[in-house]
Amino acid sequence: MVTVSQAIKSCLARRKSRNVSMPMLELLWRIEQRDVRRLYQGILQIGVAFHHLRRANYHGTVYMLRRGAEYLTPFAPRCRGVDVEALLVDAAAALNDVERLGPAGLAEFDWRLAPIVRVHVE
Repeated sequence: MVTVSQAIKSCLARRKSRNVSMPMLELLWRIEQRDVRRLYQGILQIGVAFHHLRRANYHGTVYMLRRGAEYLTPFAPRCRGVDVEALLVDAAAALNDVERLGPAGLAEFDWRLAPIVRVHVE
């Protein structure tokens, strides 16, 4: 059986960059049996929030940003190499901007506020 840590290292070793894809995170979330699976679920939900944002779904965006943050909070400041604290700060800034804009203003969202998941391979 492959451990989650081994799966991350294997995926990153095969890639030219240090970016972790959503399908890879979904795989990790599905194979992990321990509570740390909530880390992956939180990251995925933050990502899904921006899918909702692109579709101008205000409720879906706000809900997923909040729910993702709830899943991530117990893992701060860092877990499995993921800079959870930075992700929470970035997600909160994005949420603040979305709420400021409201449902009618989502087209004006500053996409530079979209969080980047920082993974430090140890």
